[in-house]
Amino acid sequence: MKIKEILKPIIFIAIFLLLLRSVTYIIRTNGQPKDAWTGFYAEKKDSVDIVMVGASAVFPFYSAPQIYGETGITCYPLSSGNQNTKAIRYIIEEARKTQPDVMPVIELRMFLYEDKGVFGNYSFIRGVTDNMKYSLHRIRTIDAVYPEPDYNYAVEDKLSFYFDIIKYHSNWKTMVLPDQIRCAFYEKKHPLKGYQFETGLIPNEAYPIDPKIAPQPMSADQEQVLRDLIAWLKEENLDALFIVSPFYDVPQDQAVFRSMGEIIESEGYPFLDMNLCYDEVGTDFATDYYDGDGHVNAMGSEKVSRYFGEYLKEHYEFTDHRSDPKYASWDKAYALWQEEQQEALGVIEEKIATGNYDSREADGN
Repeated sequence: MKIKEILKPIIFIAIFLLLLRSVTYIIRTNGQPKDAWTGFYAEKKDSVDIVMVGASAVFPFYSAPQIYGETGITCYPLSSGNQNTKAIRYIIEEARKTQPDVMPVIELRMFLYEDKGVFGNYSFIRGVTDNMKYSLHRIRTIDAVYPEPDYNYAVEDKLSFYFDIIKYHSNWKTMVLPDQIRCAFYEKKHPLKGYQFETGLIPNEAYPIDPKIAPQPMSADQEQVLRDLIAWLKEENLDALFIVSPFYDVPQDQAVFRSMGEIIESEGYPFLDMNLCYDEVGTDFATDYYDGDGHVNAMGSEKVSRYFGEYLKEHYEFTDHRSDPKYASWDKAYALWQEEQQEALGVIEEKIATGNYDSREADGN
């Protein structure tokens, strides 16, 4: 048999698989997680100082353009709603493929929740695995986080996680959208470096914080995930920062966070609970939350981002990239953030002045 005859089917299969991969990338459902991940993959190699991992307590809270503009530190959120805590290690590993020196910042709110509610929910997994590029590492991630059969959720075929085109094939209409066609290689620059503006407002009052509250244990499975994550960080000799973003922190949650903090600090890692420093952050539940308690709007985000940036400057020695022409895209992102921030603040301030607040029903919460 001639070599050409052997190569023809091999080449055909290779081309078919490459096209199938690109089609899959295009028709994956668009939205915050996809925009954040494709934006991260589009960043220059060795250009991101910090990767922020966690659920929705990350992407509306921390404005990467603002932090860069005020400190010169580049941080990027690889977060998704209700992110599965077992996936954190694998997200960090994925990030290190192109950003090998990146420092993980791990937001802990999802560790509060009952293990079965987190580990058994397929949508919490897909927010991660359906936004990774195809690779052997993605397969390992799926194998690590796919639920055990005793979680009692409606079963989704594991094959549809490996080949997610099975789930998203009905999105074929996105094949003609220029914004989605640009995802063919799963690299599409994010103008705000993964940050998402929110302009909703539901006023509330802060719950009194008791810094001396007695620790209460985490769920056994979540504690094991946390301890395994810390052990892996040590094996990899990675610095990491564990944080809690400010929110309506009821006593039960406060007590569990105390327990988390004790575990983390006993292992030699820093723990920053911003619920213990509302005054320093400037948190105001009457103006800063689009859902009243759990997630900040642009006004709250500016305060949290400024506080967090100052914390990083005080406790770490990152290079200030603001004078480096290689970071021109970050300068553009900061300029865009400044412009859109003023517009967002105008919307929020009008709601404060008129009392025309949002509702949880309108906000979808």
